[in-house]
Amino acid sequence: DRKELRMEFFYREMRRKTGLLMAENGKPTGGEWNYDSENRKPPKDGLAAPERPRFEPDAVTQKLSSWSKTGSATISDRSTHSAGR
Repeated sequence: DRKELRMEFFYREMRRKTGLLMAENGKPTGGEWNYDSENRKPPKDGLAAPERPRFEPDAVTQKLSSWSKTGSATISDRSTHSAGR
């Protein structure tokens, strides 16, 4: 019956039903239902996202990468599995 569909309404309902993150007085733990309005604001000037971590590919990743680049194997290619020999 709402004019707007927002996940916020769903989360409030679930919190009430389950009691998760709810105080004994029936109010949300911490006094706020959510902080969506604050999260929608643009970041403060000078704030930068942290650099994404990078990892060296392991042997399996390297093998899969080589297969995808050459097209030499598919998931159904049994020649790469001992059970298919």
